[in-house]
Amino acid sequence: MQKKIKTPSGSHWHQNLLKKALEKDIISKQLAGEFKRFLAFRHFFSHAYALELYPDRMVQLITDLHDIFSRFKIEIKKHRL
Repeated sequence: MQKKIKTPSGSHWHQNLLKKALEKDIISKQLAGEFKRFLAFRHFFSHAYALELYPDRMVQLITDLHDIFSRFKIEIKKHRL
């Protein structure tokens, strides 16, 4: 079953794409929650005036990235995306 999503535009396209994938049951609620952590980091990194990175938070994101991406590939494979 293939589910098509038009790529959103605008300044919040990342959040809107994640929301659409969740609404169309392309990804699980759990995986969407994991991706939200990365969106929060992206938002902070691209909008922070005084850049202050927290190594402990970055290590956790990096540590989880491989597992999250593997789960993402499994979930979207069900939809042939």
